[in-house]
This record gives sequence, structure tokens and C-alpha cells, in this order.
Amino acid sequence: MSSFEVFGLGSNIPALNINKNTRFKAEKRKYRVSFYTKTGINPNNPDAEMVALTPVKRLYHPSVGYFVDHGTEYQKLSKDGKSGKQYIAVTVCLWPVNAQNGQLDQSRLASGEYEVKNWVMGLDKFNQLTSINSEYPLIEHDLKIDCTEVQFQKMNFSPCRDSVLRKLKTDKESMYKEIMQIVEGVFEKQPQDLARDLTLDQIREKISGEVSSPLGNSSSFSSDSNFDDLLDNVLDKD
Repeated sequence: MSSFEVFGLGSNIPALNINKNTRFKAEKRKYRVSFYTKTGINPNNPDAEMVALTPVKRLYHPSVGYFVDHGTEYQKLSKDGKSGKQYIAVTVCLWPVNAQNGQLDQSRLASGEYEVKNWVMGLDKFNQLTSINSEYPLIEHDLKIDCTEVQFQKMNFSPCRDSVLRKLKTDKESMYKEIMQIVEGVFEKQPQDLARDLTLDQIREKISGEVSSPLGNSSSFSSDSNFDDLLDNVLDKD
């Protein structure tokens, strides 16, 4: 069974917008983000556009970092020996805003200033997004994020009335296409930003301090579902 599965959540661009650090970690400030969307996620409605996200159950060990929970033998090698916790990754465009009030800075956007990151979250934040998405679909609405505490990434969320990415698609198609090339590249890194998919031997080697291959079960990024059913699917895997 695949460890990483993609689900659906119901102007020149500088090359520096994509780099090795693709994981979003908020500072104490306000943000505005658009979500990466795809069609073909829901097999029952392949034309439907949905926010693409990846859930996985992961474990942690200081000598290994985060790794995929494949069952009891993997759990025994984790720091606490318990079952892994569920985390979800989404790919977002972070638009240039006033860090104090979250208002979009049009001139900075026009000059090509933005970032693309994978946002990894636990079920608490995911449940909040689920609630917002039910009333303000996140394929059509941006999300304002107010990070109030950095260490534990405490945040408040509120929906925007529109989506910057969707506006660019209709108003500035060439800029939109260039942005999407970067977005799709970052999206492909969702699995590695969530957890490493390692074998038991590789984990044991890292814990013992021996050198191990960086490759795990690399073919672990496929399968589809509807966002409305995702939370149930995630919880069913616990």
C-alpha cells in the first residue's frame, strides 16, 4: 500500500521562488495564502477542481527525524514507541502582504514577489480548514493566517472574499502559468516534507549511527479521494 496518497480538499517569475526549503514555518505575523488545486483527484467526478493534499501517519526519532509509520515494528523504533500521529500537507502560495494587517501588496506582487511552500499540519488545524472549506471553498477563497506563537505554530484563520491565484488565472494568464510551474514542483516535494519513507533496516542503521542509503520506499505518492471524505479516511487509518 502507498504511504503517501493525494486527496482533494472539496510578468516573469524569479527562479528564487523555489528552493530546497519548501516547508512553511510561520513567523509571528499575518499571511495570505492561495491553495494549489488539481482536477482528476476524485474518480467519481474527474473534472472537479479540488485542493490537493497528502496525509500520512508519521513517527519520530531524534537520530532519524520523521518517518512513515508502517505498523508495530516501526512504532517500536520511534522515540515513544507509540502509534504515529496523522499529518497533512498542502501546497500554498504565500502572497506579499503587510505583516501587521495582512493586506495584499499589489506592487510587490506585480514585481514577482511571492513564495511557494508545503504547509504540514496536524488534525487540529486540518479540522479548522475543513470547517472553513464547507462555507468558503478554498479553491475560490484565499486564507488569512495570523500566527500568534511561533514555537507551536499557533494560528488563527479567516477566509478572504477571493483568491489571488484564481484572479491571476483570469487576468494575467502568463504570470499564472509561470507561477504554476513552480507550484507543481513544490507540490512534488510534499512527501519528503511530511516524513521519510524508510525501511526498518535503514531506521536501525541511523539509530545505531551507521551510514544508510537515503532511498526508502520511493514510489509512495498516489491514489485519490474527495476532500469531504478525507477526515473520515484519515481517522479510519488510525
